[in-house]
Amino acid sequence: MISRIRNQRGFSLLEVLVSMFLFATVMSGLIPAFASLLRFNTQAQYRTEAISVAQHVLDERRQSDITGLPTSGNQYQSITVDGKQFDAILSYCTVAIYCASSNSRHIRVRVLQGLHEYFATETVFTQLD
Repeated sequence: MISRIRNQRGFSLLEVLVSMFLFATVMSGLIPAFASLLRFNTQAQYRTEAISVAQHVLDERRQSDITGLPTSGNQYQSITVDGKQFDAILSYCTVAIYCASSNSRHIRVRVLQGLHEYFATETVFTQLD
């Protein structure tokens, strides 16, 4: 029975230290990758929510009479999506050629969260006779 105990060997301290070193080396390379993926995922979520805000703002303008929309200047609107505050900045007729007639309006929308701009788009609304 004593001979069986002597023949059974566990891991030596050196083997354990080498395996822990290899594990730590691999994990030190993976942790920054996970942090980077988390940051990219968060930015994509903010961008998706900003696009939703821009669509909402433009849909509101699309439903209104085009002659009631301003021919110049800016409008500011704050919208909350999933507890996050976004600011939509609407600029009217920044390209004058698109607003040459009374039945069209050029609208530029910028969506910000804090000081960071997550989405910007431009469109021309035209009222057909």
